Amino acid sequence: MKAMLALPLLVLAAVPLAQRSSTTSSHRQPVAPTPGPVEEIQFAGGGVPRGYMILGETPVAPRGFTYAELSVVAGDAWKTAPSTAVWRRGPAATSLQGRVYAIGGSDNTDAHGVVEFLEPGSETWTRAAPMLTPRADLAAVEVNGRIYAIGGLRGSTVLDVVEEYDSAADSWTTRSPLPSPRQSLTATAVSGRIYAIGGSSTLGGPGTTTVYEYDPSADSWSLVSQAPTPRLAHAAAAVRGRIYVVGGGAWGGETAAVEEFDPATNTWMAKAPLPWPRAYLAAAVAQDRIFVLGGFTAAYGNFDSVQELDIQANRWIPWASLPGTRSHLAAVSSNGAIYALGGFGGNPWEGPPPPPNAVTEFEPGVRLFVHRKD
Repeated sequence: MKAMLALPLLVLAAVPLAQRSSTTSSHRQPVAPTPGPVEEIQFAGGGVPRGYMILGETPVAPRGFTYAELSVVAGDAWKTAPSTAVWRRGPAATSLQGRVYAIGGSDNTDAHGVVEFLEPGSETWTRAAPMLTPRADLAAVEVNGRIYAIGGLRGSTVLDVVEEYDSAADSWTTRSPLPSPRQSLTATAVSGRIYAIGGSSTLGGPGTTTVYEYDPSADSWSLVSQAPTPRLAHAAAAVRGRIYVVGGGAWGGETAAVEEFDPATNTWMAKAPLPWPRAYLAAAVAQDRIFVLGGFTAAYGNFDSVQELDIQANRWIPWASLPGTRSHLAAVSSNGAIYALGGFGGNPWEGPPPPPNAVTEFEPGVRLFVHRKD
């Protein structure tokens, strides 16, 4: 269990909890009420009286306490980052040596292969060698100092193309193709292997359950598993050797399903579902924490919501919303910050959408959870 705030140094006074707001938009998380004043109280015996509250780093309450469904946040805001030089709808993104790489996507006319990177502290993106095959709705991941661009869509053609980028030589090399063409898939690295999950083999076709494993040293692919839920346009992220597959499109519309895949044992486990079903969302890991951004549903349009999956508590925690609603975006973590790149933005009832070359940056803050003494 994560550490609780040291006691009895800081205890929340036993004041009545404010009522939760019942007014929310279709896309925003409910706004948590502000807790009452904080008192610094010293107890001779070191115990906490009944009805008083403490702060912890997880919603999992320690013995003798109950989670009060309240939290306190510090450092919870997005800021504008330098825009990419080209429009990117359905891009991929990854990081390498502290740089953020934006890869491919569509410029609203056709898929392109433009690759740019952002150095830490820089205010401009730098062009790198373009991919050999222009494409959107692809996946990209870094393994052993190389970037791999996998699958994707060009025009109406779904691709099985795999290319490897060497940053030292600033060049791309074709590698063994996927066993089957895929677009709107995810690629995640665990223990030096790449796991390409789901996606569709045809334009407008259904999602799939396939999990292909790529061994870079052998330049070979193999089918290693079948996911419980067929998906495309989903998100995935790896933490401590396990892959978390989130949302996406499934038969009948979007899904909220979340599943954990352990490549070491080739097993799947259902996790807490998303608060709302959605596809064309993005995910990134910062500080071993999974953050899910944006997305789309046919019923409600684009989303601006951001949630963190608390793996220990198996529940979703809301964070500050994106500056604008976005889907078909990419997300990546670098130097402790999360970057959201490109995508479609806006809904008919909103103001002007973020442009498709927009980049925003978020540094995850601290969230402490309120637990009441039983």
